[in-house]
Amino acid sequence: MTKKRISGVSKKSRRQFLKGALITSGAVAVGLVTGEVVAAPKAAPANAETLPESKGYHVTEHIQEYYKTARG
Repeated sequence: MTKKRISGVSKKSRRQFLKGALITSGAVAVGLVTGEVVAAPKAAPANAETLPESKGYHVTEHIQEYYKTARG
């Protein structure tokens, strides 16, 4: 059995409250941190329709210079 304190609240009851408060505050903190990322999706650029189409990968003079220096 738990001993009653002078204030009428047992030690076990107080510990359970503090343990619950700690777990709840941790869960709220995790929710706030992860909620911001999920709640703010990126918007598409306003001029998405006017962007030029990608022609894919192509070797330019700049890329050839990089390949030469990377080979050693």
